[in-house]
Amino acid sequence: MSETSTLATGGYVNGGDFLLSIATKCAGHCTEHSLTFTAETQSIKTKAPATVTTEGSGKWEKKTVKGLSFSGSAKGYIYDEEGECTIDDLRAAWKAGKPVSATGFRRKSKSTPYLVGDVIITKLEENYPEGEEATYSFDFENSGEPTTFNA
Repeated sequence: MSETSTLATGGYVNGGDFLLSIATKCAGHCTEHSLTFTAETQSIKTKAPATVTTEGSGKWEKKTVKGLSFSGSAKGYIYDEEGECTIDDLRAAWKAGKPVSATGFRRKSKSTPYLVGDVIITKLEENYPEGEEATYSFDFENSGEPTTFNA
């Protein structure tokens, strides 16, 4: 039986075609991941110039960006025979409390990722419900500027 590609050729994009690796290994048995890109802003409000005679002028604020960041999360199934990033790998990365490399890429395009940067795992959750498959989830935040970001 041959594997059928889910790569979209136009129209909607299949979320399963996007992968996330942590410390060079894909998040194992991952069911979903998300990325959030944030711009931290500050407001600048000045008085209207003296040439403006209308009272109440100068109430509009101007925004500037003073910082950029990205964060994300992933979740999936814990699998004993995992060949990718395991729950043990995630535990070790969380416990170390140090940045690890994260890479976001499209399936079949690993050599041209759209995001590469250091992240810190800020939350790791393991769920072991009776009679069901065990699952994991983790959150991460960037540590510095990404080395690759294709907007």
